[in-house]
Amino acid sequence: MPFNTMPSSPGPEFPVTRKPTFDTNEVKFGDGYKLETPNGYNARTDTLTLNYENLTLYEVTVLKTFFDAHAPTTPFNVPTVFDGVGGSYTCKDFSQSRTNPGFYSFSATLVQYHGA
Repeated sequence: MPFNTMPSSPGPEFPVTRKPTFDTNEVKFGDGYKLETPNGYNARTDTLTLNYENLTLYEVTVLKTFFDAHAPTTPFNVPTVFDGVGGSYTCKDFSQSRTNPGFYSFSATLVQYHGA
């Protein structure tokens, strides 16, 4: 099943933050030695943090509408211009605020999707 693609305009502010987390199995032996191995095929999951500043009402509405429709479990494609790699993600968290009269900020936390 093809996924929708996240809007590429407006674009996020730089830097776009990518934070990997690793899922591992760890066995501790009685002599102090420990053995750690990846837990399954997709042991690395990337989290992207996107921040947007000085958005118009129209731009913040485009983002909010997209994330309202996809959060928190519906995967979508992220354009490669955001993180250099692209891929499928879900949105676990997003927020918007009014910064100045007529301008808004928006932030979203995306978690890499490993499903089919």
